[in-house]
Amino acid sequence: MKENQLVSVNLISTYPIQTWSEPDNEGKTVIDAIANAQYSIDISIYELGGPHIVNALIAAKSRGVYIRIMFNGQFFVKDKSDQLKYQQQTEVSKSLLAAPGTNQVETHWSCNNFNITHQKTIIIDARKAVIPGDVTVNRKALVMTLNLSAYQWLPGNEDLEKYKFWGNGYPNTAPGTRDFGVVLSEPELVNKIQSIFDSDFNCAPGNQTNDLATSNDGLVWSNGSTGFSKEGYYPSMGAYPSFDQRPQDVVDQGNSRKAHMAVIKQAKYSLIIYNEEMNDQEIVNAIVQAAESGVKVRVLMTEGNKNNKLFDELYKANVEIRLFRNATSTTANKPEYMYIHAKMILADYGEDTAIAYVGSENISGNSLNFNRELGVIISGSKDNQLFSETFESDWKTEGLMNWHDYASGAISEKYDETIRSHHKYYPAGNESETTIPPMPCGPVIKQ
Repeated sequence: MKENQLVSVNLISTYPIQTWSEPDNEGKTVIDAIANAQYSIDISIYELGGPHIVNALIAAKSRGVYIRIMFNGQFFVKDKSDQLKYQQQTEVSKSLLAAPGTNQVETHWSCNNFNITHQKTIIIDARKAVIPGDVTVNRKALVMTLNLSAYQWLPGNEDLEKYKFWGNGYPNTAPGTRDFGVVLSEPELVNKIQSIFDSDFNCAPGNQTNDLATSNDGLVWSNGSTGFSKEGYYPSMGAYPSFDQRPQDVVDQGNSRKAHMAVIKQAKYSLIIYNEEMNDQEIVNAIVQAAESGVKVRVLMTEGNKNNKLFDELYKANVEIRLFRNATSTTANKPEYMYIHAKMILADYGEDTAIAYVGSENISGNSLNFNRELGVIISGSKDNQLFSETFESDWKTEGLMNWHDYASGAISEKYDETIRSHHKYYPAGNESETTIPPMPCGPVIKQ
């Protein structure tokens, strides 16, 4: 591994790497990685669906590749829309298990050690149990901000037939969802990610930390376990409290929070930020402090809660915030703007000292402290070039809203009646309630 500049929490850059962006890539990097797998594919994912990814996995199964998928296990303890996500993962599991091949697919719900399993990672050819001992393989790990859902990759206004894993009703979500991915091929890092997957897949005890709080290899983990310091404090049925930054008996068992803080505090000239959420006081305080010290800070998000007081704090510190509309046009019957789902913070882009975080963690207390998440630290101008160039292009998108104008009502409300979240796109005819109780961990479908 190349020894690059250390940051204050001893997180180092990871090499070699490959980066890509969605929807520009249209899922090609993901599909190619699966198509080239020889022995094993392990996936930890929040949600998965759509013909491209399912067909690629079915083809891998037919080649004799051993596949394990760990879906978020908390979909079915919440409201009706999340129960639909539970059904989606069940249907994906059924499709894979029914495909040709014997004993080559295991699909599990994630364990209740975490608020949700929000990690978005694909591990290729790293499971030692299925790799012949004398064979050298090109193992890799795809660490992503994106989920593996068809609408992530839908380009333009093309015919939707090839995207209809669910049949009629799957939405046209052009022009897509902004996301990023990083391919890691350093064996030490890939093996580390594989070991944590194995621990989570086998439902390690809730008080097992896997020593992730002191991780200094460039991997950004949330959370080592439940975040609670008292054994037995973690819920057996998945009912977690909301994150509260008031004093409480919580131990940060991952390194995600300090990694975010380190990247922000290292900025001397600029910070550019993509995020889906912005509701963590400590991280916002650090961004405000950077801006007040003279760092130029710009943020890209999708419109949301106009009453978010943390945005007011950022605005008062001269942080520039531009918002993509989370709305649809009644005439075009499609969103006019991308949905900003990426989670990326880049300090001092264009400088030799540039350093970025990119991964599944949002800027929220639950994401940084209670969820299972994975990101990566990347240093250097060259390896962060894609993120900075994409940001500059997105920043210039015509029609973006300024946060202050949006919150103050200076922006027209003509879109309000047509707003719909991209998370609420579900197939028609799949709306039944589920009565299955939350499971601590285990197979999606028992064979």
